[in-house]
Amino acid sequence: MIRVPDLAMSDAGLYFMIAGYSISGMTYFVYPRAYRKIIPRWLPQPIFIVYFSGVLEIMFALLLLPGATIHVAAWLIILLLIAVFPANIQMALNFRRKRNKYLWLAIARLALQPLLICWAWLYTIWRGTLHSRSKRRPHRPNGFVYLRYTVFPGVRGCKDLSLFPQRR
Repeated sequence: MIRVPDLAMSDAGLYFMIAGYSISGMTYFVYPRAYRKIIPRWLPQPIFIVYFSGVLEIMFALLLLPGATIHVAAWLIILLLIAVFPANIQMALNFRRKRNKYLWLAIARLALQPLLICWAWLYTIWRGTLHSRSKRRPHRPNGFVYLRYTVFPGVRGCKDLSLFPQRR
């Protein structure tokens, strides 16, 4: 079993990631010129790429909301982070060429990218509290037929249909 930092893999870490990518995605619409400047020149239609990236970032953040799409959303975020990496390189090159005082920030952004990819990757393997909550025995009156289903099919005990009363 892989041990990961508690905060990165807690519900709070997941909600922090959702908020971060949502806010980041919204900035593409608030400051499109700033993002347009960092799109590599060899890519066509830079303003479309800016808005499209913003939409994808917001959409992938919402897919991270607890449910069946967490794992897929994490993979999509990894792909998005890889896709926008050339823009981060272009930003660092632009800042260096113009001797921008925030060059250190552009370099830090390049260094942060692999960490963000690793953080998203952790959610591709995470079972989290959604899974652990499904292991708790909910209160069921005797004689009830119940269906327990969680969002992690293939994991032992995640799908369970019982036609018999619970014995206490």
